[in-house]
Amino acid sequence: MKKLNLIIILLIILLGFTGCSQINYGISVNLDNSISEMMQIKLDNENLSTAGINAVDLMGEIETQMQEWLNQKIQGRTIIGFNADIQKDETNFYITLSLNYSTIEVYNQFWNVIPNNEEKKCVFHFFYDSVIISENTSIFSDIQNSSFAEYFQNWCTENYPDSANIWTDNDFQFGYVYSIPSALRYFSNADRVCLVNGMAYHIWEFDLSQTDTEICFYINIIQGRNLACWWIIFLVLTGIFGLCLFYRLRYLENKKQYF
Repeated sequence: MKKLNLIIILLIILLGFTGCSQINYGISVNLDNSISEMMQIKLDNENLSTAGINAVDLMGEIETQMQEWLNQKIQGRTIIGFNADIQKDETNFYITLSLNYSTIEVYNQFWNVIPNNEEKKCVFHFFYDSVIISENTSIFSDIQNSSFAEYFQNWCTENYPDSANIWTDNDFQFGYVYSIPSALRYFSNADRVCLVNGMAYHIWEFDLSQTDTEICFYINIIQGRNLACWWIIFLVLTGIFGLCLFYRLRYLENKKQYF
């Protein structure tokens, strides 16, 4: 999947010293071949209030920026099989953007993705090889250098001048979830993997200092060179077994002659 720059754009509010407690992103390749993307920002109202920031006002600004981004992205296009939804919960202080695509073709159309037919990287592991399906830094990578970071920094400084420089990296927690059908047997470098109803949920968790976390998916296969390695091990073990058996029989024969 293409790196979702939407998240980079919208989650820059982290760097606006807003004190967000949890930012979650998820993408799911569903069993019916549809694709769903979700980004949720949950604000820490208590910390925001302590800093003199109105969480409801901030949510309103986030919603406005989300909607403006959607309008600019679509720009009058009619994309059949695509729908988007923004939900805001002012009681629990979170806002969620959902993007849904009926097929991978619709996803590619929305993001203007050109399918990559380059040969996959293969890593040798003696008994098996790992074919790298995708290997990219986190979608949160380098968010501090975006022009939208400057926008939200200025917005917070203008509206809440006392809020700057009071947050640490640990105040900003990220969750990244990628779910795919478990039947695909994809492996990853995720912190943990959960299997639920035929879907495998690969989950990464990190804070602001770890936004360059690498997201890697791969499959394990056995090729001719791996089979050769298996045969080498088989022959070596057979040779060792044969030597052990030979010396054992020889020992028993000498013992028999001694008695």
